[in-house]
Amino acid sequence: MKLFLQFTFAGLLALLAICGEAPAVGQTANTAIVLGTVTDKAAAVVPDAKVELVNAATNDTKTVMTSSSGQFAFPGVAPGAYTLKVSKSGFATTTVGNLKVDVEKSYTEDVTLEISSGKEVIEVSAQAQAELQLVRKG
Repeated sequence: MKLFLQFTFAGLLALLAICGEAPAVGQTANTAIVLGTVTDKAAAVVPDAKVELVNAATNDTKTVMTSSSGQFAFPGVAPGAYTLKVSKSGFATTTVGNLKVDVEKSYTEDVTLEISSGKEVIEVSAQAQAELQLVRKG
C-alpha cells in the first residue's frame, strides 16, 4: 500500500510539472486574446449582448455573447487590425475601431452601451492602452 501511494504521489508531481509549462488558455505563440466587459451608463453589466470581432483586412468575423457577468473573450486571435462591435436590443450599437492586435498579448476592451430609442450607432476609436504581456519560464 505504501508503494502504491509513493507511485501515485510521483505521478501527480509529474503531471503538475507538465501542466505548469502549458501556455495561457486560448493563446499560442502566434495569436492573442481579446477580452472585456460590457456595461451600461450606470455601470451595470449587460448580459447576453452580441459581440463581434471583425478583421479589417479579411472581413473574417467572430461572434460571442456576453456572459451573465457581462464578460466576453475571443481566444486565438490572429495579429492584425480589428473592429469590435457590441449590440443588444434596447441599446445603441457601439463600435470600437482601430484595435491593433499583436501576438502573445492580451487586450482588454471594456465597452459601455447607451440606451437607445432607435437605430443609433456609436463609434469609438481604440487608444493606446496598457498591455498585459505574459512571460514564459523556461
